[in-house]
Amino acid sequence: MTEPVLMGVAAHFRSGPYVRVILPRSEAGTFVKQYVDKLGGRLVWDFEFPAAHVRVIGLESKLGSLSAEFTDVLASLPEYRKNTKIMYVCDDMQATLDAARDAGLKVVQPKAVTPAGINGRFELVPGYVIEVVTLQPKV
Repeated sequence: MTEPVLMGVAAHFRSGPYVRVILPRSEAGTFVKQYVDKLGGRLVWDFEFPAAHVRVIGLESKLGSLSAEFTDVLASLPEYRKNTKIMYVCDDMQATLDAARDAGLKVVQPKAVTPAGINGRFELVPGYVIEVVTLQPKV
């Protein structure tokens, strides 16, 4: 079976998808342990993002990948963050956002710096937001 040729916005995606989940901070340790022990996952990133009041943990397995946010201030998060359903890694986040805009999609979060790189978000329909990120190399 041949791989489909990605076009438009999707042509910018390098890896993913990472399903987005938002959970209480108290669940972080148990969630990671269960994903690793029960689903054969591995931890790929773990960092605090104080500006958003979240801890962000990336997990990957043969079953899929997750970008989990742990917070106790869900109500204070912007709607675009709460409505993020999936994340893709790309080589050029700004070019990806530009491609989304050119395709008629609404950019709901312009380029922003995070502890792990840069990100932005666009919306397919109200309530379904896609995050795109360019990760910084680990030093």
